[in-house]
Amino acid sequence: MIRHILLYLWQLPQNLCGAFLAWMYGYDKCYPYLGAEVRVCRQFPSGISLGNYIIVKRDDPVTVAHEYGHHRQSLRWGWLYLPTVGLWSVVHLLCRRAGIFWKRKSDYYAVWPENKADKLGGVWRDENGRRCV
Repeated sequence: MIRHILLYLWQLPQNLCGAFLAWMYGYDKCYPYLGAEVRVCRQFPSGISLGNYIIVKRDDPVTVAHEYGHHRQSLRWGWLYLPTVGLWSVVHLLCRRAGIFWKRKSDYYAVWPENKADKLGGVWRDENGRRCV
């Protein structure tokens, strides 16, 4: 119990953001996943991991595993997660969508922190380059 409280406090900024988004969007389905809470919400734009909250649009095993990798990054980085991993992930996504620095068709998951989240979540590539769990 003490460990759970300390880990929640260690990730407090992202846990507060995750709790707010989970409340704001609600969910169609909710289940525990290796110490995190997955909330499936069809209204959510994509997927995000904020502390103990994994919020996804589709209940896809690869997406959930990838976001679980971000959950593990949050456990490692603590309060530094949002200004490092979170900020870089958002900047990367926006730049890629705008065609700045990265081509729009480039592999989103090929650069840090996305490739590290895949690794930590157990996502790998098959012989055709498809992401698998």
